[in-house]
Amino acid sequence: MNYIKIVGVLFLVLISCNEDRIGDNEFGTITGKVVAMGSNEPIPNARISSQPITSTVFTNSNGEFTINNVPEGEYAVQARAEGFLAAFEPASVLPDISVNVVFERDKDRKKSQESVDKRIYYMWFNYLKLCLNLEEINYSVKNKGAKGIVVGETGVKVNRKIYKDWDLKDLYTMNFKKWYKDPKHQKLFTEGVFKPQSRARYHSLVKRYNVFIEYYNGMNRKFRGRGDISQEMQVCSDIIEKYQKERFDQLKKNVESGKSMLNDLVKKDVKLCEREILSCCQGEFPKSYKL
Repeated sequence: MNYIKIVGVLFLVLISCNEDRIGDNEFGTITGKVVAMGSNEPIPNARISSQPITSTVFTNSNGEFTINNVPEGEYAVQARAEGFLAAFEPASVLPDISVNVVFERDKDRKKSQESVDKRIYYMWFNYLKLCLNLEEINYSVKNKGAKGIVVGETGVKVNRKIYKDWDLKDLYTMNFKKWYKDPKHQKLFTEGVFKPQSRARYHSLVKRYNVFIEYYNGMNRKFRGRGDISQEMQVCSDIIEKYQKERFDQLKKNVESGKSMLNDLVKKDVKLCEREILSCCQGEFPKSYKL
């Protein structure tokens, strides 16, 4: 049985053949400093958060911060401070190692847009890694017609010609920060043909990416039944509780209607992510592929 073995962008879903999660008990530390761009003056009391969610901390008088006991994996770390534009930096956490992140905060709108663009590049990079993983396990997106009947399938296959300058073999084993550090890779976005589609929503992309991996792995692992609840219902319930806690609590108030709504909410994200995956394979992101 195949599992998606790639690391979720903002949360780990690494599953081995024996269904044990890898790195459940392995933790590292994120440290860093937030400074003003140009002057390098430290920015105190800046709010530091991450996706997936770890701990929210604030910088000290020297602009420094530490987040302890962070599970191994890839994270998006964000710094916010009054009077400054939000900044984002990726971080790769390894067991018993402290990773350092430096934020240079600026009030310039152009710099702000560059930060927004970089977040989408980060997602493009990770979606492409997911595409390579899905291609490896022969994953196909099902096209369903009336009454949910499958009328066709589209296999996930990355267009190597389009991505010839991405160094795909290296990409599959690298984190974004290391890969993007190469000026050649930066130019793919700034001077090349890889331009994110308009109205790209970073947080929506993150959520759908994580939901897709959780759903796939949940539906393909051995199911230990809980009463009369189906495997899909349990998987969807766990996903909603994890990513949309407020909505989950609201749906629980009306259990009967909530059951179908949980499934619908999750499967909608899975379907949208599948279409984004197919478009990513053809060098367009984020865009929904038309089946």
